[in-house]
Amino acid sequence: TTGTAAAADETAALTETIMTLKLEMAELRTSLDATAHRERKLSKTNADLQDRCTKLTTERDGYKSKLRKAIDALSKGRTRIKDTERTNAELRVRLEAAEAERD
Repeated sequence: TTGTAAAADETAALTETIMTLKLEMAELRTSLDATAHRERKLSKTNADLQDRCTKLTTERDGYKSKLRKAIDALSKGRTRIKDTERTNAELRVRLEAAEAERD
């Protein structure tokens, strides 16, 4: 009977250990599920952010291109203004010379 009681105690202890382990496994599964859910959510967030970043980069590059074109147009305009001013000055000199010859 002592052996039977010891076996019963050991069985009860093992049963308690098994129940504790099952509970811990259930908690781990719940934790893993929550972690997997957060990981999927973060992965989607990262993908959304990457898409937005790509769109912003494309938009920025478009603005840079427009800015370069505007700067180029301004530069050409300045060159034309300088050329026109130089031509006007030359024509004034010729006009003054022609008026001086006429007088």
